[in-house]
Amino acid sequence: MILALLAVLLLPRVAGAQIVDISLGAGYSLNNEALHFKGGSPVTWTGYQHGFYVGPRFDFNLGKGFSIRTGLDFRRGGSHLFLDLEKISVNVNQFSVDVEDGTAVLLEYLQERPDLDLGGITAKDLTQGIGFYDELRTNIVDNLKGCDFTFNLDRYSLGMPVLLRYKAGNFSVNAGVNLRVMLFSKLKMQANLPGGTTYSDKDVAKLLPYAHCILTEELPEGENPTMDPEVFYRKDVAQYFTVALQAGLEYAVTPWISLQLNFLYGLRPDIKAPWTDALVLQDRAIQAGVAYHFQYKKK
Repeated sequence: MILALLAVLLLPRVAGAQIVDISLGAGYSLNNEALHFKGGSPVTWTGYQHGFYVGPRFDFNLGKGFSIRTGLDFRRGGSHLFLDLEKISVNVNQFSVDVEDGTAVLLEYLQERPDLDLGGITAKDLTQGIGFYDELRTNIVDNLKGCDFTFNLDRYSLGMPVLLRYKAGNFSVNAGVNLRVMLFSKLKMQANLPGGTTYSDKDVAKLLPYAHCILTEELPEGENPTMDPEVFYRKDVAQYFTVALQAGLEYAVTPWISLQLNFLYGLRPDIKAPWTDALVLQDRAIQAGVAYHFQYKKK
């Protein structure tokens, strides 16, 4: 938020500066979201999502090769999560198979010393636990055949970058912040469960009014209330205003065309309270595209 405030404070100076370049940028955006629980360091990438960005840019001269770049960009971000539960269980089971010989040696050792203290539990307790795990993992593999889960989220947003840019010859670098507002979203999910049961958006819609009640204290209406997952996401999950660090490189191929590479790193979570009490979900994106320069002046 401090960086966002500094960006806003720069705008009056920008307004009085000379525009030295006007361009239209567009390209491909490889999006991802980083998820981690508060109180722990591991980060989980929710899954890559293919998107795009497009928008006008304005460069205001500061002198000696420096300029302030701002403008607008329309972007499709989000993430794609897929879990093949059957394959995950098979892989875990294969690990157990690979260490069967070592497990058998350990079991024999523990069975000969049932009263051995192992940090608060006895060797007998651990032996029983290993036996229970072996039986459980076999059942899990059998029950999870054909099971998977797919979650796809598209976030369409409008951003205003405020970047400090330095140009030397045909190359330029820029860095700053990107202030974003989510305009709308599209969400789709499906779960294939044991026994051939399939859950889709329509099935989840029957449960979401009650989740909405927990979060907002608004009671469900009607005899068979439903709530579209997209509506639930917008009302109860999504953070509409976000801030990201942005850095980029640019190379002028001709006076009118340049190639660009940008990286965005979300500073503010894509989700709102109370979800943020337990976890953080932040935007990440790598963008590659081209820009057409309507006005070009050597800086």
